[in-house]
Amino acid sequence: MKHADWPRFIPVSERRAKAEERLEAMRAQGMDILPERATGRDMASSIWGRGWCRHMQSLPKIGKHLARGKIYARNGSIRHLEILPGQIRALVMGTDIYAVSIPVLPLSGNVWQEIKDLSLGRIENVQDVYQGELPSDVMDKLMDIPKGIFPGPKEFSLRCECSEQKPVCKHAAAVLYGAGSRLDQHPELLFTLRGVKAQSLVTSWTKKVRDRFEEKKSILDFEQAKDIFDLEWDQEPKT
Repeated sequence: MKHADWPRFIPVSERRAKAEERLEAMRAQGMDILPERATGRDMASSIWGRGWCRHMQSLPKIGKHLARGKIYARNGSIRHLEILPGQIRALVMGTDIYAVSIPVLPLSGNVWQEIKDLSLGRIENVQDVYQGELPSDVMDKLMDIPKGIFPGPKEFSLRCECSEQKPVCKHAAAVLYGAGSRLDQHPELLFTLRGVKAQSLVTSWTKKVRDRFEEKKSILDFEQAKDIFDLEWDQEPKT
């Protein structure tokens, strides 16, 4: 094979310049580019962000590969990340720019019902949910590894445009950390991702109050009935 037949070596700087051109083209088409950069030892700082990262680290076939993505997550290589219903999508800069997709199944209806039942009458504001200011048993249930709000290993998959053959490439690993970092500022996206509404935990509380109020309204005491219907109650004979 002649040297002239070899593929031309493309410097990293040239690859990254082309990647930037791709991002600019996306912006020109109206796409909102949302970069993400993880910080700190835990890669996230909020209860939901740290919980997400620790959960991913605890998964046997995922956690041991995540360290490969830390540098990418910290150095600004995640050029775009969005958390949608049932999917995380990202663009990660390496020697090229790679699209990463993480499909996530909805939270089981039975699991969510258990969480709602446990929360009934105990959560007064949706902000309490987002800030993690919940009764300890409710929080433990939400954080439970096999049956909580974070997706288990059979509830999501990792897809990347790169050619790495490892179970978790460094680009997907970076995105998993980046998702935890994004939850620091937007915890509501965790519930969006799993297809449930945090507000329904509060709605359960308001429904309980409303039902009790309606029950009380339907009961007239004797004095109210006397005034409304101009009745006289017979006195029981004295014995």
